[in-house]
Amino acid sequence: MIVDKGSGYPAYLNCAVDLCNIRQQRNLPLSEDDLAGGFPELFTRTMRGLSPVEQNLLQAAALVPAFNILLLEDLVPQALPTELKKFVERHFVEENDSPWLDLRITEGVRHLVASSVEQGAAWTAGQQVSLLTKAARWVSANSGSGQTDVLGRARVFQAVRFLEEVSILGAAVPQAAVPLVFAANSAGYGRQLAMEAGRATRHAGFSGLVYSVCRLEGDIPENLQERDPSSDEASGWMTDLARVAAGRRLLLRGEIRECLNVLAIGQTSDEPEIRRRRRKLEVLAALRSGKLETARRDLEEIAVDWCSTDEQADLLGHLWFWNGSFMRARMSFALATQYSREHGRHLELARGLRHLARVEEIIGTSNCQDTLEEARELNAALDSSIGIAQVESIDALAAARQGDSQRAHGLLRSSLERMQEQSAIHDVHELCVIGALACLRLDEAAKLGFWSTVLGASPAGAESKRLSAVVLAFLGEGAGEDPATGRDSCEFASLGEARAAWRHVAGLR
Repeated sequence: MIVDKGSGYPAYLNCAVDLCNIRQQRNLPLSEDDLAGGFPELFTRTMRGLSPVEQNLLQAAALVPAFNILLLEDLVPQALPTELKKFVERHFVEENDSPWLDLRITEGVRHLVASSVEQGAAWTAGQQVSLLTKAARWVSANSGSGQTDVLGRARVFQAVRFLEEVSILGAAVPQAAVPLVFAANSAGYGRQLAMEAGRATRHAGFSGLVYSVCRLEGDIPENLQERDPSSDEASGWMTDLARVAAGRRLLLRGEIRECLNVLAIGQTSDEPEIRRRRRKLEVLAALRSGKLETARRDLEEIAVDWCSTDEQADLLGHLWFWNGSFMRARMSFALATQYSREHGRHLELARGLRHLARVEEIIGTSNCQDTLEEARELNAALDSSIGIAQVESIDALAAARQGDSQRAHGLLRSSLERMQEQSAIHDVHELCVIGALACLRLDEAAKLGFWSTVLGASPAGAESKRLSAVVLAFLGEGAGEDPATGRDSCEFASLGEARAAWRHVAGLR
């Protein structure tokens, strides 16, 4: 009878079998009238035949994009293990491709459950939002954002997609989502996150969080950069994160004093990930303003708890780079890339590789081209505009080493344009030093003035230009900076040694 009524439609047949089993468990017969009508009518009878606990499980599971037994147990705590096991074996529960939240309600049944809710047959809209918020908290807390293997990264990304969907449905974003989104960004999902950030103007909750993380950690579309998520009605931690993200953008634009003013506003939340990012920006601001010894003391503390091993090594690499200690810089960048590689931190690996490739090209190591190729591939894969621009500048140095003036200057111009398009003013300042090195390698000292002019024309404050100006002075092009004043304006470990090292790699005496 079931086969005849179902006409071979799998969903109908499975639902009919479920209804038959429910009737048998209650010692009730199954009549032709029970199978009358189409699939929606049959499913309604089946749903009514479920126990109250199973009905709650169905409505909870139909609200979320995916689930496992542990999540259902949290959402419907009154469900017994036997009831949970019976529920996940129902016809309307199917497996998906995830190794974590590996189950979902079939699409047709999700629509039917949603329709019954809209008609007032079950939970109110407020109850739905409350359950979705509870699900968001559980997923954020149990995503295992510290896992770095392939399955761990897939789990993190599924958690991000989960939060994206339930946020659109009205779920409040939990504070535990902050480290989760940072982990997803580090794991190489920046491009997907940037797409979600593009919806920030429509959904300020989770999209607002993603927007701030992308703004803080990577590239976002130019037309979105001026939006200020802190203006939204948001929790304290969301405002704190937006403020730190705004500080990062100011630092990228070379507005160091303004960045520090923003960071001086106290943090109202207790989110440790935001505190760490704030502290890292403060040290980075000191480094970029030439306070190298101040930054070194912060970085060489016995217990640095505000940044990871690769971030600490990368910052130390920059410190030694500007001091002219290029071998120490290389060792630091190599340590950073090793840690990033071992822990699946693709964003940090892309950064570390281009920094390592730059110092290796400057000192002329035998494997510099291998490092550069890996940096090129990973930065292109992550679609990092600033990363690609920096790789181009290293290519320019390599072309200059080979005496190819036309290619070197073409790459430098392209790199400059990319950085200016991204408002990456500090990167432009660093490029001025790379451009000067390329000119000296090509024996074109007369062209040094171009890079001095670019630096002088930068709209950034004097603090941001300071390091590049002093190094240009070392190389013979003052840019308005007398090297004799470098001792006062920049905290080199040794002004004389720094000057000698930079002149040596430029082929000067």
